[in-house]
Amino acid sequence: AEAGTVNPELVKVTYKPGAATEAEEVDRVDDLAACAGGDGWYYDNNTSPSKLIMCPATCEKMQNDDGGEVQILLGCTNNQR
Repeated sequence: AEAGTVNPELVKVTYKPGAATEAEEVDRVDDLAACAGGDGWYYDNNTSPSKLIMCPATCEKMQNDDGGEVQILLGCTNNQR
């Protein structure tokens, strides 16, 4: 990948519930089946991702939290010289 290109392996999602003071990292899972009713997120396509999708339980929790904050942190590929 070119320098400055987002590296899908370095993407992180954090969620800070409205009542909390600190954000927690939301773990990446392989796919919808891997959510298994728990928290997490996954890519629409692990080989060539174009979007990330929250597991149903995570999405519901976030949607029901008016004061919650979600951050998507993009890690980029750098050229080391």
